[in-house]
Amino acid sequence: MHTISIELVFDVRPSKKEDDIIFCAGALFHQERTLDFSHMNLVGDHTTGGEYYDGYEHEDMSSFTYSNGEARFSFDNADEEIRRACAEKGVGFEQFMIIHDGKPATFKFSRYRCFRTMTMINGKLCIIDNKKQMFLEDFRSEVIKLGVKDAIYMDMGSGWNYSWIRNTQGKIRNMFNIPVPYSQNWIVFRK
Repeated sequence: MHTISIELVFDVRPSKKEDDIIFCAGALFHQERTLDFSHMNLVGDHTTGGEYYDGYEHEDMSSFTYSNGEARFSFDNADEEIRRACAEKGVGFEQFMIIHDGKPATFKFSRYRCFRTMTMINGKLCIIDNKKQMFLEDFRSEVIKLGVKDAIYMDMGSGWNYSWIRNTQGKIRNMFNIPVPYSQNWIVFRK
């Protein structure tokens, strides 16, 4: 079994030359498209490595946290969970839940595009990315068929989808390889 660490990286995009990174993807929504980085421009409160950051407030946010080797999704207590993860020197952020208790959550999105979600399948944390554009309802339906109970939205929108993964041989597989200059935060899994 491999031990991984998960962190949020801000401002400077992680490099593919960092050979301990096994996955990198955009994570939090931005309030404005700007080249100037500010934690207050990121949706919701967030934490990484014991540092707590205030983000801009938005209604109906859920959370993903990872600390002490345990991933959690919270539909109702996002702020409390972010603070707990911070105290445990973990990682956590707020975003919209797209699936809750195995059913579509209230988040709606009507455009046709690619989506990304973080979830658990068979007790394992995973990211699901679709390469072909579809409607959110169709994406959500396919994810529910996998037996997913809770899933949090991670897609950054058109042009914000930057993500890549490193396979066990060390080769990079680009999923969405067009970073935009105003994308300023990423979730990173390290070995």
